[in-house]
Order: sequence, then C-alpha cells, then structure tokens
Amino acid sequence: MGTLNFINCNMLQKVEFYSLLAGVFFLPLLEAPKNLCLLVFLVCWLINRIKAKNFGGKISLLDISVFALAISGYLSAIFTELHHKEWSGPNNLLLICVLFLMIYRSNYSPKQITNILFTPIVSTGIGIIEALVQQHYLRECTNRCLFELHSVGHVNHSAIYLLLAYGISLSFTVSCWKKNSLFTKICFTTLTAFFAVVSILTESRAAAGGVFIIILLLSIGYLRQNLKASLALFTLLSLSVIGTIALKPPVIEKQIRKMEKSNTIYARKKIWNSGLTAWREYPAWGIGMKNYSQITPEKLQEWSQNQNKLYIPKNHMSFSHAHNLYINTMAEKGTVGLVSLLFFLLCTGFGIVRYYPKKTDSSDQLLFWGTAASAWITITAVGLVNTTLHHEHGILSIIMLAGLTSIKKETLITNKQLENSSGYKTTN
Repeated sequence: MGTLNFINCNMLQKVEFYSLLAGVFFLPLLEAPKNLCLLVFLVCWLINRIKAKNFGGKISLLDISVFALAISGYLSAIFTELHHKEWSGPNNLLLICVLFLMIYRSNYSPKQITNILFTPIVSTGIGIIEALVQQHYLRECTNRCLFELHSVGHVNHSAIYLLLAYGISLSFTVSCWKKNSLFTKICFTTLTAFFAVVSILTESRAAAGGVFIIILLLSIGYLRQNLKASLALFTLLSLSVIGTIALKPPVIEKQIRKMEKSNTIYARKKIWNSGLTAWREYPAWGIGMKNYSQITPEKLQEWSQNQNKLYIPKNHMSFSHAHNLYINTMAEKGTVGLVSLLFFLLCTGFGIVRYYPKKTDSSDQLLFWGTAASAWITITAVGLVNTTLHHEHGILSIIMLAGLTSIKKETLITNKQLENSSGYKTTN
C-alpha cells in the first residue's frame, strides 16, 4: 500500500509538471487543449501540495502584491456604479495571478524551469508558420494582411506574445553562450533574429521598439558576466536598427504615413482622454474590468459636466480598451487597482534588480534573470502604448517572471558552496 501511495504521488507530480508544459505549449496554438491542460495542472498542483503539506514556504511581500492584484478587479466590481461585464472581467487576471503563485511556489528545479521556458520557443515557432500561411491565404482571398497567432488573436496581442518569445530566445542565446557548441550558438542566434524580424513585421510599433529596448537592457545586464556576448548584442542592436531603417518594413512605412498625416498617436490620445475622464468620475474603484467599451459619448458628456470640464467630442474616442496598461487600469479599477498593479511591478522589479547578473552566476541564473527582465520590460514599457498583462501574453509574462524563484534557489546553493569551500559566510 505504501508503494502504491508512492507511485501515485510520483505519477501526480509528473502529471502536474507535464500538464503545465503542455498548457504552455498550446498557449499560442489551440484554446481548448490549453484550458484543459491548465485545469489538470491546477488540480494536480493542489492535490500534491495538500499531500505534502507544503505550499511553498512563508508568505512574502511578492505574494501579498500578487494577491492584491488578483482581488483588485473584484473589489472594483463590488463598488462600481457602471454594470456590464465587471464580474467576468477579473477572471482572466485571477487566472494569471494564481498561475504565478503556483509556479513561484512549486519549488521546481532549474532544469524544470528551463524546460518550461524553452517550450514557448517551440510552440511560437509553430504558431508563426501557421500565422504566415494564414496571412498569405487572407491576402489572396480577401486582400486582408493580418499576422495573428491562432490562440492569441489580435495583431497587437500577437506582437506582444512574439516579443516575449523573442526575449526568451535572446536570454537562451546569451546565457548559454559559453557552454554551447558553435552549431547551437548559430541555431539560437538565427532563431532570435527570426523572432525579432517577425515582431517588427507585425507592424506593431510598440513591439518593434521593444525588440531594441530588450537587446539594449539585456546587453547591459550581461556585461559583467560575459563581455563578448554583450558586445555581440550591441553589434546586433546596431545592425538591427540600420537594417530596419534601410529595408523600410511595414512598421516603418506605417509610422511615416501617420507622421505625414500628423496623427502619429492622436487616436490613442483620444482613447486615453476617455479613460481619464472615466477615472476622474470614479477615482477610487473605477468602472469595472471589461467595462471600458461602455465609455460612450453620452457618458463622457455627462461626466465632463460633473467635472466642470468642456466636453469636446473630437478629443475623445470610445474603444474596448485603453491601449495603455496604466490608463486602462485607472479607468477600470480606479486608484486602488493602479496601486495594486504598481505594487506588483515594484516587487518583481526589485527581484530583477536584486539578482542582477554577477560573474559567479551560473548559466541557469542568467537565463532566469534574462527572461524575467524581458517580461518586466514588455509589461511596463510596451504597456505605455498597449494593454499588456492579460490573456495569453499575460500568462506567458508571469511564467517568465516566476523564474525569479529559481534564481533565489540557485543563489542560495551557490552561496552555500562558497561558504563550505572558504569557511566564510556570504550574503545575497
């Protein structure tokens, strides 16, 4: 009977891990298998933790920030005066936060985290091929030319997802540079360049800018660890900028056209004005998640009068979301929601700064730091002009950020080894 329990426990642990792996694989590809795999992961994770009576140790400030972020949408739903989808809206954010805590508290080995992070590279590559075929078919049949990953959807969301996959691939390329063979280096470098090019070709200016920002910041981050790889990244950055300008891909032509019409970001400003008007009307709790589309011209006129402001229709626009993470949060969840978001970003950002690469860091530590930093940059920087941290790219972001726990584990192991060899205590 004891042997049976051991086998069942061991089997459940395997099912837990591989269902997570499968869920991550299907993330950009298929909706139903993705949801099923993540559900199996959730059930197995709970059973395994209850059996082990171990839910990942003491509660930290990061745990509190994730919990605050998770409940902020439901608090808004309770107190909002605008009713539409405010109760279903927070469900996706809850899933993102729960997945973060489950992975963060799972105590997976560095090898397991590495496998989890490598999986999106494979599935995104498959998704890109499928999207390119679909794009060609649409161009031939309907004259539409949209690049969309099947399960991710809208071109802007797909661009964010591609940018995250690019960050993972770039981190693999640089972190394992010293130990990889020449063939592996060429493969990872080619794959990273491929993701970068596709991100730019999506015509998302935010994703194109994100490609260059991630190269720049990661090259600075890895400078102390691997000078040659950092210099290679700087060179890649320079060549990418020159090549992009010379080739004039759709994203550049799109920007030139908009500059000629003098409306580069004017449409976004009108959407933002609508969101800020809603926030001023409901400053504490907002209008409820998924209710941004309910900001109508009639409501804007009424709210502007309440705020003793002149309503100018041409300066406002109704839309489904704000195209800005922060304004979207302010409008839908109010100041309380914005504080919870900034608290979470501050805690994860502190972890990234704390584990800034050192010369003694292993390739695993460098990988986990690079992917977490890429996710954080994408959420915060791209979030200025797009609504990040939701749906598929939100899930991938938190998976990348959750790797921070493995950096801590690796750091503690390294410090213990140094203590044993030198006889002196070290601090992280």
